[in-house]
Amino acid sequence: MQTSIPPSIPRWPISFWLGIFFLLCAFYTGIKVPEMRKFPFEGGDTKEYLNPILYWVKQGHYWPDYRLPGYGSLFWIFYAPTQNEKVAKYALTCVSFVLVSCTLVLSAAHLYKKTGSPLAVHLVGFVWATAPIAHKWGWLLPNTNVSALLVLTVLALDKRLYFWAGVGLAAMFFSQPITGALLPIIGIYLCFRYGWSPPWTSPLRKALLLTFIPVLFLETGWVIRNFLRYGDFRPLSGTKTLLHEPLYQNPAKLAYLLSQKLGLSSDSRLTYMLWKGEKLDTVRFFRLIPTSYLSPLQIEAIRSFLLRVHASPPAEGICPPALGLEEKFRKALQNIEIPFTVRKGFLIYHALFSDLLYEAGSLSPLDWLPYGLRHPHYFWGSMSFLLFYLSSLLLMVILAIQKGSITKDGTILYFIIGIFIPLLYWAMGILENRYLLVYTPLLGIWSSYSLVRLLQEVGIFKKANLDQNHVISRRESYSL
Repeated sequence: MQTSIPPSIPRWPISFWLGIFFLLCAFYTGIKVPEMRKFPFEGGDTKEYLNPILYWVKQGHYWPDYRLPGYGSLFWIFYAPTQNEKVAKYALTCVSFVLVSCTLVLSAAHLYKKTGSPLAVHLVGFVWATAPIAHKWGWLLPNTNVSALLVLTVLALDKRLYFWAGVGLAAMFFSQPITGALLPIIGIYLCFRYGWSPPWTSPLRKALLLTFIPVLFLETGWVIRNFLRYGDFRPLSGTKTLLHEPLYQNPAKLAYLLSQKLGLSSDSRLTYMLWKGEKLDTVRFFRLIPTSYLSPLQIEAIRSFLLRVHASPPAEGICPPALGLEEKFRKALQNIEIPFTVRKGFLIYHALFSDLLYEAGSLSPLDWLPYGLRHPHYFWGSMSFLLFYLSSLLLMVILAIQKGSITKDGTILYFIIGIFIPLLYWAMGILENRYLLVYTPLLGIWSSYSLVRLLQEVGIFKKANLDQNHVISRRESYSL
């Protein structure tokens, strides 16, 4: 069966949305600079990514090695020749900005090639131009880069550029190790794409090797480095975290345990308040946890824990042993038992909504307003993820019914990753807003593609009237 491929990419829709993206980036950065009082912006984890590189350049080894050196290596590329920390930080933000801009152009062009419809370009342009994660290019954190690399990696897989897909996977994994969850999903997808019938076919072997060799090569080097330094197997972080310490020595570990038992994400704002004790409103806190499953003693234990942490807030997130929590309170906190379904339900609620409604320690004069109204940028972040996630599920079902099967289309990988990775985060108890926003553009691209294909299938939109000289087989079109 023959299908047409557009002879050229429409430039003005891409240019239009690229311009909108530039304007929104300038607006967001402009209103953030007075608040942060500097640029580039630094988050709570920035030093953990950059300081080990500075120590390595000056002292000869990577320390502290809690973070993998992916994002830090990019910083080193600019710091090593200039020996100027400020210049290197500005260069990092420029790389993020260029990377997102290029991803917008490439993903819009890619979907136009697959659908032949300018509507796909407008939808993808809207997704990227309004994506909150894309506007965070000015922050010295890897999240924006990972979001763009995720889309570029899927594009490379769709076009059968497996080595470059592997490079993208390696860059993502060493910048944000949680993306390692992509590895088995992509492996299974490649097996289905080429057919799993031992002995392995040559195309499948080639695809798997080219895709996974970069990340396996770098990970092997990192494991060897950690073994030589520490004498044991450490595939991710070199430095052991506070959670390895005994519970009685580390109230921070108790805070982590409490957050898990209450159905909070390990990285949610409420958990962060448990660790840091920053101006915590205990009344609001108890409204956001399932208190109906707690005994009066457990509620009192939690309240005492919050007040103790708030009375002597720890430095750098480390709770000192001198909090003096009584043994009965420790036992009460550890013996909290909330049903699995309730905890997982609250986990979803906190990931999508509690960050919009609750902000401890806000000094804004508009503090009486809901968080989403004071910070529409974050409100749209959660709402866009929810919108694209639900629309992806709905459109997938409709397309499957309409066409019978669309699993041979390479773009299905957008759906598989965008849907199942957040589910995996949910199961692991690390469902948190900043992780979800990384996958929002990918979900938006899949939703855009599915919507255009659906409208074409039902005849509302016709495919572009293309030159017959640009005709290839449907099987070949899947690799574009």
